[in-house]
Amino acid sequence: YDPDVILMDCNLPGMSGLDAAAELRRKGYRKPIVALTASKLTDEDKQRFTRCFRKPAPMQTLLAEIKSLTH
Repeated sequence: YDPDVILMDCNLPGMSGLDAAAELRRKGYRKPIVALTASKLTDEDKQRFTRCFRKPAPMQTLLAEIKSLTH
């Protein structure tokens, strides 16, 4: 499976979204990864993602950003 964009929650069970994004990048995934989190991310954490949004992020904002990244 090769998605055009990934919307990643940073607080995932088992493996954090931060670790999952880092692993995807390590394996060569170069398409956009958009973070969605209730936590504050460090500048280093933010580098793993194309864009970062704090919860609660407005749905229209998320959709507009995803659309801009896929067209």
